[in-house]
Amino acid sequence: MARGPVMRGRERAPTRRFFVDSYLGKKHYERVSKIAKAVIQDGMSVTQLIREFKETKGFCKYWRNVFLRHEHLGRWGGPRLYKYTVAERITLYTLIRARAFWQPRTKLGGFVSFLHSRGFADVTPSWLTRLFQSWHWSFKAPQHQMLYKYSIENMAYYIRFLVEMYHIPWHILKYIDESSFNMKELLEDLVIGPTNVPQVVINSAPIDGVLNTTVCTTYSADDTVTPIHLVIRKDTNDAASFLEFIVLLIRARAVVYGDILVLDSAKVHTAQYIEEDLVNLLYIFNIRILFTPKYSPEVMVAEHAHNFVKGRISSNRNHRSLHECLVAFHDEITMEMMRSWYDHVQSIVDRRRFI
Repeated sequence: MARGPVMRGRERAPTRRFFVDSYLGKKHYERVSKIAKAVIQDGMSVTQLIREFKETKGFCKYWRNVFLRHEHLGRWGGPRLYKYTVAERITLYTLIRARAFWQPRTKLGGFVSFLHSRGFADVTPSWLTRLFQSWHWSFKAPQHQMLYKYSIENMAYYIRFLVEMYHIPWHILKYIDESSFNMKELLEDLVIGPTNVPQVVINSAPIDGVLNTTVCTTYSADDTVTPIHLVIRKDTNDAASFLEFIVLLIRARAVVYGDILVLDSAKVHTAQYIEEDLVNLLYIFNIRILFTPKYSPEVMVAEHAHNFVKGRISSNRNHRSLHECLVAFHDEITMEMMRSWYDHVQSIVDRRRFI
C-alpha cells in the first residue's frame, strides 16, 4: 500500500473530496487515526510510534510531521479532519449546510463563530474557505423571491390569470406600466483597483435627477404600427397621472373599443379617488382591466421594455441628458422586438397554465 507523500495525490482527487475515509479506505484511515491520537494527545516520538503500531519509519515520520504542523492545511483538509471521527465530521458538515440553508446571509466569520459555539473550536476562516472551495461554493449576489408571491391566494389567482390569458387574442392586450429612471444609479458599475483604496471615476454625463415614465405596449403584425407609447414626467407617477395617460391613449387611438388593459396591482391603478371616473371612462369604450398576479413581472410585457431601456442607458455612456436618452432608446424598440416579448409571455402562459 502506498504511504506518506505518495497518498497526497490521491487525497486531492476531485471526485473523492468530502470524507477522508471515502478515498483513503477504512483500513488506512484507522492507521492514520491511531497515529493522530498518539501524536496529538500523547506526544509520541517517531520511535515510540514505530514500536507501538509496527509501522515503517517513513510512514510514522511523515504523518507525525503532518499532525504537528497545524499550518499544513491543504484542500484535502489537513490534520484537522483526522482529529474528528466520522460521526463528528458528518455533524460538522451538516451544521455548515444547515446554517447556509436557514441563514444564507451568514458571512465567513459568522460560520466560524457558529461552529465554535457548537464545539468545533479549531475551525479557522482559512480552513472553511478551502472547504467551500472543495464543495464549489462561493459567496454571490442572491436572487430574491417574494414570500407573498407563493401564498395560496396569489398562486390561485396566478393560475386563473394564465387560463384567462390563454383565451385572449394578443392584439387586444395593452400592457401599461410605470417605471422610474435614475441616471446616477444606471451609470454605477464595478471598477478594479487596490484593496481598501477608494476608486474615483470622472464621468462627464449629466445627471439631471430622476424621471418617471409610463408606457403602453401594442402587438401587431404590421411593422409600421407604433409598438410603444411613452409619457415622461418629472413628477411622481400617481393615480391622477395614470388616469390622464388612459385618456391620452384613447385620444391617440392607441387603445380602442374592446381592448384589455393589463396592469399590475400598484396603488396608482386602484386608488379610490379615480375609481368612479376610470370605471365610467372604460365602460363607455368597452375597455376591460386585467390585473397581473402580485410580484409577477415575468408576465408583464412592459417590464421587457423598461429593462431594454435601462440596459441601453447603462451600456451607452454619452453626453445626452436622461430625457434625451429615454426618448432615443424607446424609439429603438421595434414591432419585431415587441412581438418577441409578447411571444415570451405567451410561452410562460402555455407552460404554466396547468401547474
